[in-house]
Amino acid sequence: MPTWIIDAALQSGHRQHGHGADQRALVARAVRLVQNRSSKHDRRDSSWRNQSPRSPRSSAAAVANIGTYIARSAEQTPDQLAVAWGDHRATFAEEELRINALALALKSLGIEKGDRVALLQWNCPQFLETMLACFKAGFCAVPINARLHPEEVGYHLRDCQPAAVVYAHEFGDAIAGIRDTIPASPHFISLLAVAPLELNFDSLVRDHATTVDQAVRAEADDLAWLFYTSGTTGRPKGAMLTHGNLDYAITSYLADVLPIECEDAVLDAAPMSHGAGFQALANVAKGAANIVLSPRQFEPRHVLETIERYHITNIFSRRQ
Repeated sequence: MPTWIIDAALQSGHRQHGHGADQRALVARAVRLVQNRSSKHDRRDSSWRNQSPRSPRSSAAAVANIGTYIARSAEQTPDQLAVAWGDHRATFAEEELRINALALALKSLGIEKGDRVALLQWNCPQFLETMLACFKAGFCAVPINARLHPEEVGYHLRDCQPAAVVYAHEFGDAIAGIRDTIPASPHFISLLAVAPLELNFDSLVRDHATTVDQAVRAEADDLAWLFYTSGTTGRPKGAMLTHGNLDYAITSYLADVLPIECEDAVLDAAPMSHGAGFQALANVAKGAANIVLSPRQFEPRHVLETIERYHITNIFSRRQ
C-alpha cells in the first residue's frame, strides 16, 4: 500500500476518532494484511506477461470487443466474486447474465452500434454493468462526472447526443430539469424509476433475460468510450477511446504496472467515470473482484474494515 494512503488514513482517523489504541491497531492490522497479500505478486512467475486479457473464444464477434472481458472471466471462474457493494454481492456468472440482458434491452430500444449511451451514476455495480453492456453491444459509453452541476451535465449531453441516459435516482431532478434541452430525445433509464418517461433499469434487465452472448463484432478502431476532459481552459472535450485503445492500455497496465490475478480483490474508492474505470476493467479482464466503496465517502475506519473484510490487495483512490 502506498505510504500516502497509510498517512492519510492515520491523520484523518486521528482527526475524527482521536488517538485511541483501537484506531491505531485497526490501521496497523489492515496495512499488514494488504502488504502481505500484495507481496504475492513478487512470487508469481512471469507467465502472466504473455497473457492477453482478451477473450480466447473463436467467435468473430469477439475479435476486439473489450466487452468480452466479462465473458472470459465468467467462463473461467463463474463462481468467483465479481463485485461487492454494501450487502450486494455477485459472481462473474451472475454479472455476465445481467450484462447480456441489459445489452439486449438497450438494443430493443432501437439503440444501434456506434450510438452513445451516457452514464450519470456514483460508483455502483450498475455502473460497471452499463459500461460492459455498452461495450458488448458496440455502443459508445459516455461516463459523466457525478459531481458536475446540472448545467454542466446538460452541456455534456447536448455535445455527445446520446441515444440513452442511464442515471441514479438522486439525479432524477437534475435530468428532469435539462431533459427538454437535449436535442437527441434519448431514452431516460433510472436505477429507480419513479417519474413519467423514465424506464426502470432492473425491469429492463429482468424482462430481457437471455443466455445468448450479446457481443457484436468490434474492430480495433470502433469507438468504445467518450472520455470528457475537465475543460479547465475551455469547454470539456470528448476524447475518443476505441476498443483497440482500451485493450492496449489494459494489457500494458497488467504487464507493466500491476499483475492482477483472479484471487485479488480491488477497492474502488475513486470515480469509475474517470481513471478508476480503467482499473475496474483490468480487474474484470483478470477475474479479480471489484469492491465498490460503500458508503462512498472515504471514512478511514470504514475503509480499513473493508480492506480487512475482503482481503483487499490494492486500492484505486485519490488524495483526500
